[in-house]
Amino acid sequence: MKTYQISELMKAEDKYEISLFSKEKIDWLEKQIFDKGGKPYFQCLIRKKDIMVKPEEIVRQLILDKLVNEYNYPENLIKIEHSVNFGREIKSAYIVILNKKDKKSEYL
Repeated sequence: MKTYQISELMKAEDKYEISLFSKEKIDWLEKQIFDKGGKPYFQCLIRKKDIMVKPEEIVRQLILDKLVNEYNYPENLIKIEHSVNFGREIKSAYIVILNKKDKKSEYL
């Protein structure tokens, strides 16, 4: 079985910085990686589906872990690639936390 190192997977893009996260959390995420068709995957903490490991996704999963396990945001209030209105434009936000009172408006 092939093993993957986050440090190697991150080298493809040097614009992502993971030094904000502890070595323990990086090691934890690295242990979640599995081989699927010769490519690295892990299960998204929020979407509960297999996601191909890319530098951007590594950072996202580490942030999601921090939001859920350190800041105690409920998983059901966290949305990934969520549409957000900016004036007349609609953009896609990587991570959105919804308002706990109405669960429709964006909180963060």
